Amino acid sequence: MDGEFRAKYWLGEPSLLNQRVCRVRGRGVGNALVYELLRAPLTRIERSKTGTTVIHLNKSDLAQATVMLPEGEALATFESRAEPLARLRVAKAQERKTLSRARDALLPLLMSGKVTIQDAGSRSRRSCDGA
Repeated sequence: MDGEFRAKYWLGEPSLLNQRVCRVRGRGVGNALVYELLRAPLTRIERSKTGTTVIHLNKSDLAQATVMLPEGEALATFESRAEPLARLRVAKAQERKTLSRARDALLPLLMSGKVTIQDAGSRSRRSCDGA
């Protein structure tokens, strides 16, 4: 990877990858823990790169990084709380995208007067009533 080394959640959109993306998954642990465990080592690696205009993250940089992995009850507690939140984050991002598309489709119709709020409300009630 080149540039800034920042862990980001993949929010579920179909995408294309290029050479500046690295996918990291844990073995036996969830995405939320992997995300949290990567933040500090990536920051350390990024700060250690000097003397170049474009910094590079190599596989060997990550291979040399170490993290403290919780065990037992601490791991189970974190996973039971963090993984549902991580899944909710992805679901809310997808919902936000759907709502944005609906807004973008409806706003021109509202602005032009082709549809009114009253029309939209009555259509919504009819569809809820099964009409």
